[in-house]
Amino acid sequence: MEIQGYLFDKDGTLLQLDTYWLAFTEHVARKVQGMLPGARGEETLARLMELAGFDRQGKVIPESPVVAGTNEDIAVIWRDWLAGCGVRVPDGFVSDVTGWFWTDYEHGEVVPTTPKLAAILRELKNRGCRIGVATSDYYDSTCYCLDKLGISGMIDAIYSADRVAKPKPDPETARRACEAWGIPPESLAMVGDSENDMRFARNAGCRGIYLSADGALPPGAQRCIASLDALLDESRESRTQTCKRGDSM
Repeated sequence: MEIQGYLFDKDGTLLQLDTYWLAFTEHVARKVQGMLPGARGEETLARLMELAGFDRQGKVIPESPVVAGTNEDIAVIWRDWLAGCGVRVPDGFVSDVTGWFWTDYEHGEVVPTTPKLAAILRELKNRGCRIGVATSDYYDSTCYCLDKLGISGMIDAIYSADRVAKPKPDPETARRACEAWGIPPESLAMVGDSENDMRFARNAGCRGIYLSADGALPPGAQRCIASLDALLDESRESRTQTCKRGDSM
């Protein structure tokens, strides 16, 4: 069935995750250290970064909270670890940390995963496809990133963690997109770089397109692509197959 709509994950799919989130997460972690005297020190900072999803070399840890979770997930993990280390953590810690992730989003550098990003999305739009963003990040920071990427005008809908009752991998986002765009789940594709994105595709009954260089297909993925450039071939192939089926009727 022809793909009529695409949902894109944001971090690691539209923009380089480590380039944006490494500096941003460290900024928030240092604010935590400033708030909690018992959490100070470079070793504690390194452990907070690991718990969020960055190893000691600053590389992203696959399927870690920064990849597949929400900002609140990171705050909860930090709270529990600090409390387990004997640090006195105030009751409002999670809401404070989540709030910093909500408001301090300009501390990361926004770099597209491909220099052709805008051209790719423009071509998909020219072919009649609807385009949405399904992210575990918040709406304001998502809008900021899309503006920096220069693609805001090509996005038909943003389904962020604070704009849906149940974020990925719950299928709510896909249901809402299909209803808004008037298409069946089989005509919707989820493009993402995490196994969580593909679980979402499986739960929603839509097509999973996994962005990865290793060629592996996690559960829920029907295709693996090394770059978003390949989406133009995917769209062209689905349109060709649809025409062939129509010619044979």
